[in-house]
Amino acid sequence: MNVMGLKHGETVLDPMMGSGTVLVEACLMGINSIGIDLSPFCRFMTQVKIDALNMSLSRAQKAINNYEEVFTYFQKKVGKSYQGRKIRKYKASTDIMSVMESGVEFNTKTERGKLGSEERETADTYNFLLLAYLDSVGYSERSSRKAPVDQFKAIFERYLFSAEKIQKVLAGMKSKLSHAEALEGDARSLPIDDASIDGIIFSPPYSFAIDYLDNDSFHLNFLGADLNNLRENMIGLRGAKLSEKFELYRHDMDKVLLECARVLRRDRFCTIIVGTNNNQLGKALGVSPEKVPGLHEILIEMGSSYGLKLVKKMSRPISGIYNTMRREYILILQNK
Repeated sequence: MNVMGLKHGETVLDPMMGSGTVLVEACLMGINSIGIDLSPFCRFMTQVKIDALNMSLSRAQKAINNYEEVFTYFQKKVGKSYQGRKIRKYKASTDIMSVMESGVEFNTKTERGKLGSEERETADTYNFLLLAYLDSVGYSERSSRKAPVDQFKAIFERYLFSAEKIQKVLAGMKSKLSHAEALEGDARSLPIDDASIDGIIFSPPYSFAIDYLDNDSFHLNFLGADLNNLRENMIGLRGAKLSEKFELYRHDMDKVLLECARVLRRDRFCTIIVGTNNNQLGKALGVSPEKVPGLHEILIEMGSSYGLKLVKKMSRPISGIYNTMRREYILILQNK
């Protein structure tokens, strides 16, 4: 955002917000932000992070001392993970979740601004703890290095530490947090006026490397999402064979870039962070990797056709998933 020249009071858009990093950073920088994602879990996760920047942490701080009790509460309400070690059983106290009002339940889409201060504190704490639990379940299903309850404690502590640290810094600042809006929607059809955005930052799905829907299936099921409908509509997941997935990905990303060009003000910047692997693309197209353009090259060409001209390109190798993604690129396009 600094490199793109975004200033206090301007608006940045992340049309594929994922975990909401752009919105959180924009809040801290005094830049207004809009985030959009087709996944209801991404919307929930982002909203909780934004709320945590200025919510009361008193109940969460009490809850950390009773993390086993909190874990048992959410395990009964939300469900268990099915991989990794067996979940250890804890006998819950008779006043389970004593840091909350008895039997409190809040819809995850409750509008925070319409609640009274006490109700808002309760809802914020509930959602904060719920996200920590959902996060811990995701880790537990992918790794058995820690028992689920220990994974929950570690994640809960990290969440609380981050929120406390940020709030302590913000307490010494005169300026208020800027406005952030996390929406559930489709990047191919943005609910945003023409030429109304001062900057765009997003990372398209690493379509052939990560099945985001599979990774978040526990969370999405809890939130009542229709997984079949999401799979039919999410960019990078549509299609059966690899070649079909690739063609649909190209088609969808073309629509996304057209929308980005439409909502972005003239001469402002759109930054895209994307991973690519020519070996994988070669398999999809049935040609040698040397004859395949990378995803970054495809996006540059698409953007150019809508007036988004490349002004800067940076890259680095990706470690950890080298078989599926080799390099990551940062592309800065200017709306001409």
